[in-house]
Amino acid sequence: MNFQTASRLYESIRLGSEKREVLASIETEEAALDFYRLLYPQKKLITRGALSALFANEVGVFIDVVMDVLGERELSLALAQESNVSTSQGWSIKDANRMMESVSLGAVKVLDTTHKMDEIEARLFWSHMLGNKAPITSRAFVIHLGVSRGIPADVMKRHASLKDATGLIQMIFKDPEGLDIPERWYEETKLALSPRRYIPFHPHDSVDKLVVFNNSHYQRIPNKGSTKMLYVIREHDGVRFVWRDRSGRIVSNGKAPDVSWLPNTPIILETVTDGNNIHVFDAIFPRYHHLGLAERMMKLEEHVKDTPMIVHHPTHIGSMADLISSLNDDEAIRFPDMNPFNPLSEGGYVLMSSLSKLILRLHSMKSIQNTLSVKLSCVDGYDDYIVVGEVDVLGDIKNNLSSTVNRMTTIIPSGEWQDLPDEIVIPIEAIIPSILKDPLSIPDALVSSIREDLGISDVTQYVDILHAS
Repeated sequence: MNFQTASRLYESIRLGSEKREVLASIETEEAALDFYRLLYPQKKLITRGALSALFANEVGVFIDVVMDVLGERELSLALAQESNVSTSQGWSIKDANRMMESVSLGAVKVLDTTHKMDEIEARLFWSHMLGNKAPITSRAFVIHLGVSRGIPADVMKRHASLKDATGLIQMIFKDPEGLDIPERWYEETKLALSPRRYIPFHPHDSVDKLVVFNNSHYQRIPNKGSTKMLYVIREHDGVRFVWRDRSGRIVSNGKAPDVSWLPNTPIILETVTDGNNIHVFDAIFPRYHHLGLAERMMKLEEHVKDTPMIVHHPTHIGSMADLISSLNDDEAIRFPDMNPFNPLSEGGYVLMSSLSKLILRLHSMKSIQNTLSVKLSCVDGYDDYIVVGEVDVLGDIKNNLSSTVNRMTTIIPSGEWQDLPDEIVIPIEAIIPSILKDPLSIPDALVSSIREDLGISDVTQYVDILHAS
């Protein structure tokens, strides 16, 4: 892949072409890695201010004049316009990288450089140098790339949560068979399964669909419905307990103090812990993958008597009205899939205590005169993010959010918007008084809490907000 080809792919994605089709044109691992590194530089080669200063010096004006002329316009697009009558020099990726480094070191002039490219090349060139946000998230990039080469989307989504992007790109081309086959997920007993996504159930939805879906069964989930996966792993020196959060990350592990109750088979449990008690809402037996939910829970029940494990069997709905009225603020009611466990399908439906609350992702932030403003985004498809609202964060929540951002990122809030890296997910619970369409937005939103117990699978989907509206 040369730089001109890469710039055309970038332009297609930027203008909204189907991402999978664009990435399907990449035929080699080397080309995929080259393009990936152009879209997601490890660091910006030059700041907006420094590049503006170089440009101002060359054209003989003060930098303030340049900044005033640019206004809020993207600097990379403005510089690219200087290339509108230029032609491509046929650079390789290495040629382009060398030129970028030369510009950052002041060895070549900005105008001379931009005149050596056509306008499409220049947009990618300056965007890369400035470390601009790519028109597709890193996660979505690898997922679409894998799908374009015949790997199932759900397989790619699972691996994208747990593997480094460049390593996953290498596997896509070198060892696609090494990625698990969804139909045989149960053959890999240590596979990192995440809690499944549940589709929001709204009171105006027909209750009849629950009769068809799961014969009107429900489970009451504490901790606002946030569960973790407990892996019971047998090793040569004992049994290990490993908890993974909703993003698939290990949050705690250790030797099981008492294994006398354990059945002699691999188990993965979906749990909520409460003091010394472990509440179980699903029991996955990879060697008995044909069992439905009720059968799975009964099988677990046989082994957990006189243990701190509490098995929550699915219960038949008596009165939907009574069920809704009994729902507390700190819990959720879900209507689970009663069929054999399938990690690639939704787990069912969920009824939250408040329909005005949504889980969104912290997208970007800025701070002006002690006021912390944030942009919140939902998820679209393979984890592309769509900004749906902007809100000021106040009081203790402001302090907690600042502390979380400081711990998880290198962002120091300033007067300009700063986007979180695509791979960082900080779920935000927000109260949404109203939802507007065309374009989709949530005016007057209020941040109510930071939900570090949740992961990307819990962030509200774009289609769900549309449905709620």
